[in-house]
Amino acid sequence: MTHHDLGTLANMIERWRVETNTKHFNINVREMMLILEDVWKILRLKVTGIAVTLRRVEKYGDYILRHNYNRITLLQHTRVCRLYLVGCTIFADSTDGTVPTIYLQLLEDMEAVGQYAWSAAALAFLFRALSKVVCPDHQHLSGSTTLLLVIWTPYDDYHDLGEETEEDKDYDLIVHQITLCRKYPICGNICEGYIPNRVLRQLGLHQGILADPLQWERRERKRKRTEN
Repeated sequence: MTHHDLGTLANMIERWRVETNTKHFNINVREMMLILEDVWKILRLKVTGIAVTLRRVEKYGDYILRHNYNRITLLQHTRVCRLYLVGCTIFADSTDGTVPTIYLQLLEDMEAVGQYAWSAAALAFLFRALSKVVCPDHQHLSGSTTLLLVIWTPYDDYHDLGEETEEDKDYDLIVHQITLCRKYPICGNICEGYIPNRVLRQLGLHQGILADPLQWERRERKRKRTEN
């Protein structure tokens, strides 16, 4: 990460408002925020699908690698690889080289992995991390910092998205419609407010009277961390 990127992140954190999950600018720009369409465009993670919820798991023996190579072992290797990708990207935290094994349960059914609403989970996780890092006693930012280094312009100005299939183009329309809806993205025990109608100018639309913030209570579940 360059010094320029660090400066951008510092500016983002300084202007972040936890009550609306938006970044505040001057009177002309008002507010901007990371939206679901950003996550889809940048990380290509599904916006729609099964909510990413987590249950308590006592034993991870069925997920951990074994010595005999067969189809089960191959699936276990694949799970660990995907666990590393998930834990070091959208759920990255301040730990050094460790990944919470609690996310293994999301990879139990490899065919269902693509059905989760990973974009909503990534956004909820990052919003919660931003709500913490703005506090003076919290020094580390978790989540995908890549998502914070976006170009804050309407998507008509994007020219480097590469070739898209017809299926992707159809899904783009669905994502754009969902992006404009107020909702509560979920990631495990995390639930965050998402108020896109406060940042319509960011999307090239007319900005009317700002909507009142959604009312929700941030709660932290205290649990023992299990690492791999």
